[in-house]
Amino acid sequence: MTTRHKVIIIDDDKLATHNWKVLFNFIGEDVVALDSESGKKYITGRLHNEHVLAIMLGKFKSDEANDQALVSYINAIHSVKNKLPLLLQCPAEFIHDKLPESAQAWTIQLPKNPDYQTLIRLLEYARQLIDLQVSQTPSRIINEQGTPLFRTLVGESKSISRVRELMQQVSKRNANVLLLGESGTGKEIVARNIHYHSGRGDKEFIAVNCAAEGMQFEPHFFGHSASYQDAGKEAEGYLERADGGTLFLDRVTEISPEIQARLLSFLENKNFHRLGENQIRQVDVRLVVATNEDLKEKVAQGNFREDLYYLLNVFPIYLPPLREHPEDIPTLLQELITRLEHEGLAAVRLNSRAVEALKLCQWSGNVRELTNLIERLSIIHEGKVIGINDLPPEYRNMAEDSENQQTEKIAEPEATEEKEKVPQAMKIIAPVTAENLRQYLKNFEKEMLETAMQDSGNIKKLAAARLGMDKDSFNKKILSYALVPES
Repeated sequence: MTTRHKVIIIDDDKLATHNWKVLFNFIGEDVVALDSESGKKYITGRLHNEHVLAIMLGKFKSDEANDQALVSYINAIHSVKNKLPLLLQCPAEFIHDKLPESAQAWTIQLPKNPDYQTLIRLLEYARQLIDLQVSQTPSRIINEQGTPLFRTLVGESKSISRVRELMQQVSKRNANVLLLGESGTGKEIVARNIHYHSGRGDKEFIAVNCAAEGMQFEPHFFGHSASYQDAGKEAEGYLERADGGTLFLDRVTEISPEIQARLLSFLENKNFHRLGENQIRQVDVRLVVATNEDLKEKVAQGNFREDLYYLLNVFPIYLPPLREHPEDIPTLLQELITRLEHEGLAAVRLNSRAVEALKLCQWSGNVRELTNLIERLSIIHEGKVIGINDLPPEYRNMAEDSENQQTEKIAEPEATEEKEKVPQAMKIIAPVTAENLRQYLKNFEKEMLETAMQDSGNIKKLAAARLGMDKDSFNKKILSYALVPES
């Protein structure tokens, strides 16, 4: 098993530390976050025995100026490990003027607001500095179409936890994997995770949308000779490009019967030949296929080969639609918002009523649809707190319809021959009174305070600033609602 190397964050700014930790975790890095005092103990006590990819140094509460504190830390680190990459968010002049040449060679300057790809690239450079294999940390989160993907499956529901268990079980084996589920449920994310954790992470991951290939599928898949249809030059196909790695075939039911036959032959014999030549070629490819259709039904209809189905269906994994695990929506929202913020956008926040409303929606487009909604809201309501009335009408309506159905179901009397239907206008609601209004406003105020505290990592000064309140007024409010213990 490959040893995992950690990123160490040493910073006294709790909110910055939290944000960096979320970002590093999101791209697949193991992180240890320390304040400056704990960092000193770590460097002198444990660092020499630890597997560390890089140490990121931030701001310190120190009697020294921050530049001097940084230099002290860097000297302390390199006295223990003189060949360890350091991540610094500081001007280039500091690196060149304040650090010795030996330290400069191991210092990586972080931009102010790095996007994911920049951070991934800098960490790959850190790996090169200490000669680590790239395969140990699977960190690509952009697919071939340029679409951002979650690094891993997000959520703690039973169904998502089960998918993660299955991924872990099959990753170290070479069995073919069949991913089943609706569009937008994360099949490519699962395929990439299986690839990266299978020991093939330093080789190619080739993703192929079978529906988009059309008539060019066969030459693209198997490659061709220079003489094939007067091509002029030979070309290797997806099979050869994925040699040693993983080939992911999405929407596999779209391939023609002729190609199904050639794919079957490859799986049975472990070899193939390019179009226009007879030379037999062999490759070592891990195959993961996916479909959003009922593959058994396709076989029954005669649209998919039964023998190929059994070869592909060695290890099936079902990805549930979002409506089957709505309890994961708050976590998904937090991940999406964090990603947008680290891409330099002023993302939105959603209050509890808006989140509860989204949990009632049907999500025919699943996580992909949720992603698009949050990006849309972040453009329209940049940096604001979103309430239920700020959601697009179709989501408000879906939530209201679902809520009404649930209410009717709960209120439904025991079965009788003829159920009484109560007109919508006759449904009893609580009368609007001054007391009701006061309670509603109190609940709303408490919710806003809670949201501000959560969003600010429980740092009261930042939470007060978010709400435009002075610190004393904010403290009185949160104490009146018993949101934090009185200090």
